[in-house]
Amino acid sequence: MDHSIGAVARLAGVSVKAVRHYSDLGLLPYTRTPAGHRRYDDAAVARLRLIRMAARPAQGPCQPPGGQGTHGRTH
Repeated sequence: MDHSIGAVARLAGVSVKAVRHYSDLGLLPYTRTPAGHRRYDDAAVARLRLIRMAARPAQGPCQPPGGQGTHGRTH
């Protein structure tokens, strides 16, 4: 299926600005309509979701959810 930039952003849970950013970096391929609008396929939605997940901060055993853990603290 062919999606507009706004539809891809909604489906992947990111902003239109983020879609443009990743596209400009070459991480998200697209085609252009004769009018110059970007169009994305279903694989772009999946890739954006993966990028979003990879960009989340890691939650390791020393870092509880929502906290910074005890590393680097001075008492």
